[in-house]
Amino acid sequence: MVIHGTEDQMITFPHGEKLLESLGGEESGVTKHFIPGQGHVIPIEMREQFNAWFVELIEKGEKLSNNKP
Repeated sequence: MVIHGTEDQMITFPHGEKLLESLGGEESGVTKHFIPGQGHVIPIEMREQFNAWFVELIEKGEKLSNNKP
């Protein structure tokens, strides 16, 4: 999963795009959350959405691990 604000001034947005690309992109199963207008820190108001993303990621990992031969 790659989470990145489009207005991040600490680690600029092109780095988030490059990270996604380097991980194989969404085509390889990497989930992307590019947040328009957001800087480096995700605001507390997004905590429920942020937590839901991690729950989805954990569930995805559990499914993958349960499908191993």
